[in-house]
Amino acid sequence: MIDEPAAALPVRFDVGDGWLRQHVDRRLVLRALLSMGASPALAGCASSTTATHRSWASGSATGGSGATATDRIAARMPGARVLHGSRVTLVGDVAAAQLQVLFTAAERAVGWVSQVWGEPTVAAHAPLTLAAPKTLTEFRALGGGTGEAGQIAATTTPSRLIVISPQLTTEVTAEGVVVVLAHELTHAVLGQGGLTGVHHWVIEGSAEYTAYRPTGLGLAAAAPQLATVVAKGQVPTGPPDDAEFSGSSADPQQAYQYAYAYCLFLADRFGLAAFTSFVRAADARSADAFASAFATSIPRLSDAYATFLRSRVRAG
Repeated sequence: MIDEPAAALPVRFDVGDGWLRQHVDRRLVLRALLSMGASPALAGCASSTTATHRSWASGSATGGSGATATDRIAARMPGARVLHGSRVTLVGDVAAAQLQVLFTAAERAVGWVSQVWGEPTVAAHAPLTLAAPKTLTEFRALGGGTGEAGQIAATTTPSRLIVISPQLTTEVTAEGVVVVLAHELTHAVLGQGGLTGVHHWVIEGSAEYTAYRPTGLGLAAAAPQLATVVAKGQVPTGPPDDAEFSGSSADPQQAYQYAYAYCLFLADRFGLAAFTSFVRAADARSADAFASAFATSIPRLSDAYATFLRSRVRAG
């Protein structure tokens, strides 16, 4: 069922079938971000965009044939307000102060996305729409989850709508909120919310790489479980298999860290342009995306990747 995203603790994103449905879910942010202070990179990303406001009285927005997409989203949240920026539109019925915090975070996050994927890519889908419901019932109704929806930080739907959990701003630091939204905005910009037939490590790793790139976090901080495994001498030699993202896996959370690390390795070794070219081709289901972008194969990079991991984990 496409409109039912996965819902399970702890920090991870899910896509695909069964537990891995065609939504991309941002779980509660990594422990490293829960405890970190605002780094210079994070603190320096405040948006200069001035939001314009629009409000709906309860029941005034309808889902009729003349309604805009924003109207239809707002109709599910009585009393919803809208903040418009140049690249994002935020619709929500949360408190005004909370809505402003989320809008500022979204504007910062979309800037991070444009740094990796280019402003033309962002502009092609602008304004990107985010919904901030105040209840889990509204969150579910907008496509944010079922059952254990309280454990989902945000969801990107196949229509590129990002639905933000009511608990996000209370469970995650301000810096963590930006990371969460940057991850989801990457999925929205690249159209990964409904993507099938692509390895999960490409989808999730590319979003994680985009979200963590400006934070200044070292690999050990951003991927603590991976760092522990590497420190014990159990060094991965390639990206995680799709099965490792499944809810039936012993620890699906670890797969997201592995995916992030492999994408970080590719971008570091081959450069950002080659990495983004690879992801775009892979998302388009090109069978030779990896070889075309990097002129090599995953097995041939196994020794180099293991060396990269040991070096980065030692660096912290």
